[in-house]
Amino acid sequence: MAQQKPSKTWLLTGGSGFIGAALVAELKRKGVRLIVLSRNQNKTQIKLGRHVTVITSLDILKPSDQIDVVVNLAGEPLFGGLWTKKRKQAFFSSRLDTTKALVQLINQLEHKPAVMISGSAIGYYGADPEKTFVESSEAGSDDMARLCTEWEQTAAPVAKEGVRLVLLRIGLVLDKAGGMLAPLMLASRLGLGARLGSGRQWMSWITRDDLVRMILFAADHPAVKGPINGTAPNPVTQKVFADTLAKHVRRPRFFWIPAFVLRLFLGQMSDLLLKGQKVLPRKATDMGFAFETVDIEDTFG
Repeated sequence: MAQQKPSKTWLLTGGSGFIGAALVAELKRKGVRLIVLSRNQNKTQIKLGRHVTVITSLDILKPSDQIDVVVNLAGEPLFGGLWTKKRKQAFFSSRLDTTKALVQLINQLEHKPAVMISGSAIGYYGADPEKTFVESSEAGSDDMARLCTEWEQTAAPVAKEGVRLVLLRIGLVLDKAGGMLAPLMLASRLGLGARLGSGRQWMSWITRDDLVRMILFAADHPAVKGPINGTAPNPVTQKVFADTLAKHVRRPRFFWIPAFVLRLFLGQMSDLLLKGQKVLPRKATDMGFAFETVDIEDTFG
């Protein structure tokens, strides 16, 4: 499958986040012109560098502006505090409002982007330990599934504007430099690695580098459209993950934290640790995307 030349101008939301910052760094190496939407212009400008144009509102952009690729990664982090009613509302509003604004911008642009890659999550499928999910699987019915479904539906109108829409359903993103893996590695080095609940819940993961490469792949290959699972080919259970990490840092894994303890202290947020989905990247592999990391132990090296 022939690749297109890299697009000239990319518009990113969530560009200063864990995934977005890595994507920005890769695009800068490729010489792509970058526009990043951020609420904190000064902080984001310092973090991303002077070769990135940071804007605080999409209203700054004019209908005549040339934008070739839109990547939508904005959203209130799911970890970082108890799921109060206010925070749960922020999960929806931070994702849906930004996506609506992007759709409105695209409607106004005289030259439409070739593609919009809109973030979603594997929470779309709901939690069922007995099922294996691929892109054609139906949506679940819990709160996270409802969030992801509304998020994707909000992005859908861009397809009517002739824009190729890619719905990137992202799994657990791992990188030693940050995200959830860094504190877990520290805990394991201190001998505090633990099985959570039954330990049988699935962890469908992907390295940050592979996810960035998948975004670039989706942008450069016109045949990629609709949902695509941002997960590695070999999901593992939480117990396997914890035991493999403990083995890597050469520390025993003694601890077990029962589900009721996590629910007592974390409330509904504990669902992120106690529930999971076995998700396979069928579309990515069928279309020839080559993962650099396919085994969980290789993410720790």
